[in-house]
Amino acid sequence: MKEKFSIYLPGILLFFAALVVGLLVYQGYGIAWDEPVQREMGVVGYNYIFHGDQAMYSSPDLDHGFGFELFLVIIEKWAKITDVRTMCLMRHLVTHVLFLISALSLYIIAFRLYKNQFLACLAFLLLVLSPRIYAHSFFNTKDMPFLSIFLIALLFAQLAFEKNKAWLFIILGLVTGYATSIRNLGIMLVGFILFFMFIDMLNDRKNKMAVRKHLFNAALFIVGFSLAVYAWWPYLWKNPVGNFLKTFQSFSHYQWDGPCLLGGEVYHGMALPWFYFPYWFFITTPVLWLITGCAGILLLIKDLIKKPLAFLKNTPERNFILYLLCFFVPVLAVIVLHSVIYNDWRHLYFVFPSFILIAIYFLNKILHKIPGKYKLIVPSLCLLQILSTAVFMVKYHPYQQVYFNELVSHEPESLRENYEIEYWGCSYKQGLEYLLAHVKADTIRVCDYYPERLDLPPIPYNMMILREKDRKRILLTDPSKADYFLTNFLKHQEDYPIPDIEYSIKVLNSTILRIYKLNNNNYMNAARHYLQSKQFDSAIIYFSKIPVSDANFRVAQSSIAEIYANKQNFDSAEVYLIRVITLMPDNADVINNLGCMYMANKKYPLAIEQLKKSISLNPKNINAYSNLGRSYFFSGKYQDAMAVFRQERALNPNYNNDIPYMGMIFQKSGNMDSVLKYKAMIK
Repeated sequence: MKEKFSIYLPGILLFFAALVVGLLVYQGYGIAWDEPVQREMGVVGYNYIFHGDQAMYSSPDLDHGFGFELFLVIIEKWAKITDVRTMCLMRHLVTHVLFLISALSLYIIAFRLYKNQFLACLAFLLLVLSPRIYAHSFFNTKDMPFLSIFLIALLFAQLAFEKNKAWLFIILGLVTGYATSIRNLGIMLVGFILFFMFIDMLNDRKNKMAVRKHLFNAALFIVGFSLAVYAWWPYLWKNPVGNFLKTFQSFSHYQWDGPCLLGGEVYHGMALPWFYFPYWFFITTPVLWLITGCAGILLLIKDLIKKPLAFLKNTPERNFILYLLCFFVPVLAVIVLHSVIYNDWRHLYFVFPSFILIAIYFLNKILHKIPGKYKLIVPSLCLLQILSTAVFMVKYHPYQQVYFNELVSHEPESLRENYEIEYWGCSYKQGLEYLLAHVKADTIRVCDYYPERLDLPPIPYNMMILREKDRKRILLTDPSKADYFLTNFLKHQEDYPIPDIEYSIKVLNSTILRIYKLNNNNYMNAARHYLQSKQFDSAIIYFSKIPVSDANFRVAQSSIAEIYANKQNFDSAEVYLIRVITLMPDNADVINNLGCMYMANKKYPLAIEQLKKSISLNPKNINAYSNLGRSYFFSGKYQDAMAVFRQERALNPNYNNDIPYMGMIFQKSGNMDSVLKYKAMIK
């Protein structure tokens, strides 16, 4: 035992060093937008198991396994955690510790394959110092636990096939079953393991005792798998096979058609291009690991073609077939089935450990082939990449999830304009903490959307991880009453037309969070901005947010009415004009506009009524005379129209806009002399 402990000592030391770092930094991460929903799944499952609550069967998320969420809720209930901040921090810490255990598992896998401490430690660091995955290991309680348990299952698969012990196959089944209770893609690993058992039976087909041993181990594996997935996924209790098939079918065709920004192009979630995952994978993985991993894939395929039998027998090399399958099969399945993997490639994070092991395969071959005096080149390059990545992670803590490698531009705001960056809103925590530290008011009024932006609510979620006294100072309200607007620019990559920027957080020269200082004039400026750029729907939204008490309210309502009238939406235009007239009952111009709108909508009696009122208020309003005359004309009252047009010309003899109408009136009455006269006037 002492010897075995010393063999794994470097990995254990790395684990505890990473654990100390995690304990120092875990309180810095905010709440991801999916976290409260994820926890609710665990609560529903817990209440069903311990209280018989049938609400689970009406949950909209039954097709998502909640094995890990159930585990977190059990900890929460048994530890009697009631404070929301303590609950959030517990969830983050437990998720991260599980991730570090899986990293230690990766170290053990690599060491057992090569008996090389450098390669084993490198495997550990490649996973832990992958910036995006590291950040997600705290707040992503969906994809990261699946990665972690999946990786632990790979370790037990290696041990079980190598030692051929029954108890190891039981544990392998239990771990694989638990992984499947988190995400049903774990069933894929069941297929791979049974495939290798079948290969072993073929190889030992002449040895009946060995074949029976393989069958017995397969049975134990299936029993362990079934027990774990059934125990941790209560939805399967009533109809294990049928309900599991339902969830798998639903998950493979999940209905989500939101926008996905990639390379400056917006794609729909249900119609992602085949290159969506490869694109994200190549721009968010450190470059040296990309090179070594891709080289490892090519080298592994070459060796497999060259010596297929060496990889099909139960040898250490055969593990790499499993890693190839675990990397490529999920990726190809997503591409072929057009499965939804919105928000970078987080749904496929679990394939990354297999990619790391394939990269280690390549590095091991290189180290054995390089002459002695050049052997330090490989460790030196690896160390440089590790240091570069570590520097980024320290510099931009706690926003490592916004990591992009050197294959994409880091010019100012380039990442924000072309990619989904801080899409889960964890940085709102730091935004709220900034306001709490710099705003002296007892109550800080904030909003997390600006009129046309309607997303999930990141502010109330990130308030959960604040201390109770700080939560009481934050008041979430609508933009018309808020003093500050917080945004991570999700689905709105461009700047907001608000001049006062209170605070910004940038990563790699792109803003991932900004706080704007609001006032009523900001709405007017924004509305005019959109009006000038002919974005009329946005202009209406901003105009409509200007409160009645603001001096710009009347102008805003009139502007909205004008936009609606130009869009031929006369009913809406009428509503806003009447609202203005209520405030300005003696304004001849506004009443004239209402009459003009009625005329355009062919409501001639109403138009005539309003236009007469406008003229009575301002007898010199030439436009009101013109609109009144045309309203009479279009309603067939030609004599009344002619009388108004003559009043108009008496008021301004140079106003010739209505001469064609006067000519048409004479033509209808048969007065051809006057028609010729007016035709000449028109010319």
